[in-house]
Amino acid sequence: MINSSYSEVIEVIEQENIITVFQPIINIKEKKIVGVEALSRGIEPGTGKIISPMKLFNEAKVLGKSLEIDRICRKKAIESFIRLQHISNYILFMNIDSSILDRPNIIPGWTKRLAESAGIAFNSIAIEIVETRIRSIEKLIKFVEDCKNNGFLIVLDDFGANHSNLDRIVQVKPDIIKIDKELVKRVDKDYFKQSIINSIIHLSNKIGAITLAEGIETEEEVIKCYEMGISHFQGYYFSEPTNDVNNFEEHCLKKIEKTVNSINLYLQEKLFKNQQNKQKYLAMLEKILLKLKKAKPENFNQEIANIQKGLEDVECIYILNMDGIQISITTYDSNEIPQRKHKIFQPAKIGTDHSLKEYYYYLKKLGLPFYFSDEYISHATGNLCRTLSVVFKNKNSKHYILCVDFIVQEFKKAST
Repeated sequence: MINSSYSEVIEVIEQENIITVFQPIINIKEKKIVGVEALSRGIEPGTGKIISPMKLFNEAKVLGKSLEIDRICRKKAIESFIRLQHISNYILFMNIDSSILDRPNIIPGWTKRLAESAGIAFNSIAIEIVETRIRSIEKLIKFVEDCKNNGFLIVLDDFGANHSNLDRIVQVKPDIIKIDKELVKRVDKDYFKQSIINSIIHLSNKIGAITLAEGIETEEEVIKCYEMGISHFQGYYFSEPTNDVNNFEEHCLKKIEKTVNSINLYLQEKLFKNQQNKQKYLAMLEKILLKLKKAKPENFNQEIANIQKGLEDVECIYILNMDGIQISITTYDSNEIPQRKHKIFQPAKIGTDHSLKEYYYYLKKLGLPFYFSDEYISHATGNLCRTLSVVFKNKNSKHYILCVDFIVQEFKKAST
């Protein structure tokens, strides 16, 4: 006997008692709404109350009705979408239950036929799939190829959740990658989440996919994601899901304008701060050089050891010859080398070859006055750092390269 809860879901399916609500997709860089995601809600028979999506889809799965509920949701989404004003300006983002692709004897083309009958161009529909729900990579790739050949956009949804595989991005080559809300949540305060998202963005750029941050709830999350290179957003910060789409545009555009102003202010302040830090580091470098230029090579070790004691934010100091070979000890702040670090992290010794390191190679090959490297993991401490390198000439008119490692403060804060 089917319990009463399941009976409600069966009735919802039989009567197609599903409504569609929409949530806007924002392109903050272009200051506009570019699409809407169709989200389905079941209506409880008799009471008219909303059945939670989790309950609706989970119970449909238990009943073996996943395909039926999925098709009803897509049908209702398209029917609701064509009733919207200005639909020519929007892309319809529509979910498909990816697990049904593993079923045998699934007749393809359901969404295509729905779109044709509704008169919606295929390139106005983005099909969202959650790749972790599909066991067969062959069926996933075939499905994606068929959709793309027909002109549909492909979206990898909830990417970064559960056991998402980076290799699936390469295999599927989606048009859009939605970064899961759990990664986006409080990303402005979590350096490690920022690092993961940066990796996804980097790979997305390589394959020509747009990254979209979903589940956005605060302005700070938007700003941090935008700073990392994301321009498309979705979440309650801009609008909750609603069936009153024709009236939410004005509200969203005001929110977009406010957010753009905040982004501009943040970037201006960051630029000013970066310029201040650059001047601070260069002034620090000049003070070090004033001492080293007067020193003999045999006194370099003592000089940089004394200099290290009086400096803040400096992790390591060391000196190379013009061939990239270290000729000094590495001085460091012992407090920056946590006891838990594996012995693989050791300060470089005299004779270490740095000729393939970024801070040597580009400084030497490009003939720059100084070079500030990208962030990398220090082999001295295991911390994330950046190296500022500069060529100097000592009292004997011989050239050397001074290297100063600065710890990345965001990493330091996240690690404590």
